[in-house]
Amino acid sequence: SGGRVKVVHVVGDKSDMPPIEGWDGELGWVDEDKVKKYCFPAAEDVLTFVCGVPALYDIMCGPRTEPEVKPDSVLAKLGYTKTMISKM
Repeated sequence: SGGRVKVVHVVGDKSDMPPIEGWDGELGWVDEDKVKKYCFPAAEDVLTFVCGVPALYDIMCGPRTEPEVKPDSVLAKLGYTKTMISKM
């Protein structure tokens, strides 16, 4: 991918997940801090894929069935527009 694709696995059933023996990936929930840490900043040539449970969509970008980005969502606050987000 030439550094153009990043996959970050996040495991957790609560936001402050304790360490899991043998797991060296991220723990907890996908949140604003993880987006800032791992995602490319909002730009016209960036596409961010969102895939998960309905609560994740609600926090990150708004319902999967709606093409618009929810105004108070994490991705909207960080400057992402609907052309920069693919809701899977």
